[in-house]
Amino acid sequence: TVLLALLRRGAVACPLNPTAPPAFLQARLAQLDCVLLIIDQVDATAWDVPVVDPVTLQSEAASLHDGSTEAAMGNLERPAVVIFTSGSTGDPKAAVLSQNNLRHNARLSNKKIALAPDNVWLLSLPIHHVAGLGILFLFLEAGAAMGIPAHDADLAAAILSTNTTHLPLFARQLPRLLDAPGPDHLATHKPLPLDGG
Repeated sequence: TVLLALLRRGAVACPLNPTAPPAFLQARLAQLDCVLLIIDQVDATAWDVPVVDPVTLQSEAASLHDGSTEAAMGNLERPAVVIFTSGSTGDPKAAVLSQNNLRHNARLSNKKIALAPDNVWLLSLPIHHVAGLGILFLFLEAGAAMGIPAHDADLAAAILSTNTTHLPLFARQLPRLLDAPGPDHLATHKPLPLDGG
């Protein structure tokens, strides 16, 4: 919800891996010329930029409305999100995406796997990964629902608790899910082959 709120306000958001080493995160913040860090565990002394927790941010934002939201949402070509590459062949590179980039990707994906308003697409990939970020726009474009798992829920439990109908998986997640003990119907559907892996 924080990410969607930032997009509505016209901010350029950059989801980062919260489990990454502090030095890695500091380097990314410096690279971005970041003006605000939103993080659950607030320790302002550990960072070189202003820090706020999501709850405080949401409560403060609820009272703000200066007419800029509609204008920001209407400009679909402006930078909306920065996603860092994995850095497997060197330093991570920042990829700047507009709302149009994300919406066109969602529309093409929905042509491959059509979502309906009664479908639930599980947020089973991290938002700092481009595939996880794409989930937000998949369900928005289709008018479907997004299932948000509990913080400590395993994948099988998250599927059941959110009544999931669709979910994306990294290759290593599928065998773990199929081997996990649980209801038989979790293993009754063949995975759909998607272009690109």
